[in-house]
Order: sequence, then C-alpha cells, then structure tokens
Amino acid sequence: MTIYNPSEKMPYGKNKGVELKEIYKYQPSYIEWAIINIDDFCIEIDAFESLGSVTTINYHPKHFDLSRIKPIDQSNLTPENLDYILNERNAMNAHMDVETIKEFVLNNPLSIEKLDDFKFPEHIRAINAYKIFLATKK
Repeated sequence: MTIYNPSEKMPYGKNKGVELKEIYKYQPSYIEWAIINIDDFCIEIDAFESLGSVTTINYHPKHFDLSRIKPIDQSNLTPENLDYILNERNAMNAHMDVETIKEFVLNNPLSIEKLDDFKFPEHIRAINAYKIFLATKK
C-alpha cells in the first residue's frame, strides 16, 4: 500500500493525474472519499493539513457517501423529492472534478469562503491511521 504525500498524483477516478495537494485545496472531501472507499489509498495527514487553507465550495462529505444515495423517481417530483435531489443527492457536487472547481474559484474569488484551519474529521483520521498501520505491519 502506498502512503501518499501531497506532491504525488491521484492514481484513480475523476481526478486521476491531478496532484493531491490540488485536490486537497479544492476538494478535500474527495480525499476523504478515497480514504474511505479505495482499499490501498492512505495519506500522510499531517503533510496535507500543513498545506494551508482549503476552499469550502463542494466540501460536504455526505455528497460522497454512496450509502446515502437512493434512486430518484423523476416521475414524482414532489417537494420532498426535490428537496432530496437538491440537498441530499446534490449530484453536481459529487461529480465536479478539481479542475472545474479550481476554475470556478479563480473566476469568483470574492464569493468563495476558505477554511484556514481545516482538519480531517476524526473518523477519516482513524480509517487512515488503521490503513497505515496495516501497510507498515507487513
């Protein structure tokens, strides 16, 4: 198992080939998603958290939690279904890649809030630490 550092490139998915520090800066929840869902993906958390601020656009871990996603019945667009689509499912956020977010942030700098003291949630830290333990145990 590789323990990734910020200067390495994402080997998987929609952000394949993008430096992990760029993903962290513009879409930290994608890093969280990778830690949870990709068996051989873990990071040097302290190295990432020392990079500085992250953007708040698109940061919502629930958008990447596939267990929350239920099928959408588009023939029944009740207020409840629309609320689910817009708030819980939010497919736009889950499918945006880092380059799209980066372009939006660069074109709208005044409307984007940044988190200067971003820290990965405890459950992400625990999963990552366990993966590192398993990787170094061998």
